[in-house]
Amino acid sequence: MYGMSGIEMSEKLARSIPPQSYQFLAEMLYKVREYKDCIGYAQKAVAAWRNSRNEIKPFTISCINTVALGYHRQHQYDSAIIFYNQALQLAEKENIPVWVGIVFGNMGQIYYDQKRFDTAYALLKKDYQISSQGRFYDNAGNSLQWTARANLARGNKTIALAEVREAFELLKMWPDASYLKNAYFTSTQILRQMNNYNSAFFYSNLYHTLNDSLEKIVSTSGIDISRAAK
Repeated sequence: MYGMSGIEMSEKLARSIPPQSYQFLAEMLYKVREYKDCIGYAQKAVAAWRNSRNEIKPFTISCINTVALGYHRQHQYDSAIIFYNQALQLAEKENIPVWVGIVFGNMGQIYYDQKRFDTAYALLKKDYQISSQGRFYDNAGNSLQWTARANLARGNKTIALAEVREAFELLKMWPDASYLKNAYFTSTQILRQMNNYNSAFFYSNLYHTLNDSLEKIVSTSGIDISRAAK
């Protein structure tokens, strides 16, 4: 809330605002699911980075990806794909493999939602491979549990189970609560379809416990709550 107020005041006074400020605010707004405001500030961050004498290309790519994520989470898939492609083109041009992988993975999630499971699997697998090679184990683990979901949808239960188990090992090396929650959810779905109900119940409990904790953080961090607490 203070960050938004500071930037709004600086804009009214026509003061120079560093791209890092726009980027930080966009990423925070994304985390608390204020997607419309997130998109607006991420677009300002992209413009500010491109106009900067000291542009940091990975940050520009990150901001374009954040714009895409804002549309993605609102299920505006056409707009999301447009910005994912922009981020991908810049990542490939600048030869930044980790961002190539991340964008592939994000696009794969859209194709998964659209039930285009073969396309989704191919993109998610690329993200997993690139992230693993770059030792970004958190992103690799999340992408691998998504490949497990795609494999489950394609009827490959045994392979899906092996993939989600490997995802847990990757997330031990680079923990991330949100990605761990995803892996718990995927494990539950796989084990249910394999009729292993005791294990499915176990992972379901882990999922709901962690999810409730994360949802509580989000619910107390939105713009309206922050304004009320100011």
